[in-house]
Amino acid sequence: MSDLKKLKLAAEGLKILYVEDNKALRENAAKLLKKFFKHVDTAEDGAIGLELYKKNQYQIVLTDIKMPNMDGMELAKHIKDINPKTKVIVMSAFDNSEYLYSSIELGVYRYLKKPVNIKELTDVLESCVH
Repeated sequence: MSDLKKLKLAAEGLKILYVEDNKALRENAAKLLKKFFKHVDTAEDGAIGLELYKKNQYQIVLTDIKMPNMDGMELAKHIKDINPKTKVIVMSAFDNSEYLYSSIELGVYRYLKKPVNIKELTDVLESCVH
């Protein structure tokens, strides 16, 4: 069985939230995520993402760091305060060790450097759902 089929089977019944301020990236990633997860929501910033999280209690949150209104690190902190078991994956185009250390302190599941390739993302998602 291929890794992608394994991910789809393992992700059944799980909800994922993708938070990204770049509209094109958000829409393309949502299309990809819908191939594996039945429940995929998106938000254009951390504040909207947090409101969605409070309503839906996603098992996985995938977020950019640099966004208006509330950045991904603040979003991750709020989510971890609500439910420490939520798997938060942080992505950033910035090679900033401060973000990396902050994400470790917050208990972020993974820190991915953009651009993220599909294989890397699906591998991380597969490890998340297991």
